[in-house]
Amino acid sequence: MIFVPLCYVDEAVAAVAGTGISVGIPIGFPLGGHATKTKVAEAVDAVARGAQVLDMVINVIRLKSGDREYVRKDIAEVVQSTPGVEHKVILETC
Repeated sequence: MIFVPLCYVDEAVAAVAGTGISVGIPIGFPLGGHATKTKVAEAVDAVARGAQVLDMVINVIRLKSGDREYVRKDIAEVVQSTPGVEHKVILETC
């Protein structure tokens, strides 16, 4: 598995075609503070272009503020918008 920024997903997918290597991208990197609709658009675009793994950065700011329902919905919307690929949620603490 390799991870690349969204701007390189086309090249990465082409480079590993036929090798069994999956291409993944980070969603909402680095601190997950993007609007949910931005994360969804990024995820949908990546999957349409061949990404098979999405590493979504949890919204650290909302999590720290105790808004767990926002975080839950944020994750759910990305997952629901991109069925059929592997989803991971990561906590990035820079």
